[in-house]
Amino acid sequence: MVRTRSMEINTQLLPSSSQSPEVAAMEKQRETEREKEKDKGKSKERGDTESRQEHQQEHQQESRQEHQQEHRQEQRQEQESETKGEHTRITVENSAAKWEQEIKMMRAQMGEMKNEFKGRAAKNLDDLVHRTDSPFTAAVISFPLPSKFRMPSLETFDGSKDSLDHLESFKTMMCLQGVPDEIMCRAFPTTLKGSARIWFKKLTPGSVGTFAQLSRSFFNHFIGGQRYERPTTHLLNVKQKEGETLRSYLTRFNKETLLVDGADDKVVLTAFISDLQPGDFLFSVYKDPPNSMTEMIYEAQRYMNGEEALQARDQALGKKRKYEYADRQPESHESKPKMQKNRNRRHEDQSGRGFNERFSHFTPLNAPVDHIFMQIRDDLALK
Repeated sequence: MVRTRSMEINTQLLPSSSQSPEVAAMEKQRETEREKEKDKGKSKERGDTESRQEHQQEHQQESRQEHQQEHRQEQRQEQESETKGEHTRITVENSAAKWEQEIKMMRAQMGEMKNEFKGRAAKNLDDLVHRTDSPFTAAVISFPLPSKFRMPSLETFDGSKDSLDHLESFKTMMCLQGVPDEIMCRAFPTTLKGSARIWFKKLTPGSVGTFAQLSRSFFNHFIGGQRYERPTTHLLNVKQKEGETLRSYLTRFNKETLLVDGADDKVVLTAFISDLQPGDFLFSVYKDPPNSMTEMIYEAQRYMNGEEALQARDQALGKKRKYEYADRQPESHESKPKMQKNRNRRHEDQSGRGFNERFSHFTPLNAPVDHIFMQIRDDLALK
């Protein structure tokens, strides 16, 4: 290479006229070679350019293919999503239709059950209305109920309280509204409960046509009616306790008579009298013996009213004396015991017994106690 360059320099330095043919041939050959090298360089550059272009085209084609593939994949996913959504929608629609069908079936079953229940209720109500075991007659049952009728607010009777008082209270409230006799019959059982309701259910069907009949049966039963299967001798064990009031004993005795099955009125009357404590009431019973337990209850009621009236008067007098004693001026400690002792001695001298001793015998009255009480209730001296 160095030699060739030296030759080129020498050739350039030599005059053109002095160059030999060989040198000219060599120069020409070198120029030819240079041109070939230039052509090769250009070809190589062209090849490189073409290669780059081909590579770019291939890259662009690959990119287009990737984009197309991604686009196709997106389209496929969208189609799959649409397919899934359609399937889900169809499934939901099918489920909703299935639920609607089941709900319709359930509603139909409930409707059938409701109609069946209504039919049974109507049948039971019809049986209840048209039953033949009612103690009332057909005239009492079919009598129309007044539009302005209102059931009175009355405490229910269970057989342990005063039957006469319950009966009179009911009659008073019914008469206040001017209720017909038939409606009084049908309304009276609603005031009963417990043993009293059991008694009403045992009445003979169709035996009660008036309220007077119902009242008589009610009153007689709760004097000595039928209840549970116990012997009549059971009533001989129901004795009046010492210090027990006549009302308390009578209430307890009536309750025990409900436990006796088939007791006769005379037997009940005898048992009641034999179990009384000695006193004014027993004396009056022996003096004028009642013919039935109903008469006995009537006499006992009069005696109890008078006894309670006197007891209330004694309580009122006791309170009055207590208030009068409290209003007095306080006395010395020395004179107070002495005056109290003299006062007690004076009461003992007057009555022959202590002041706080309770009387068990009273002077017979010449008039009923309730009449006496009505006359003296407005007396200011007794208040």
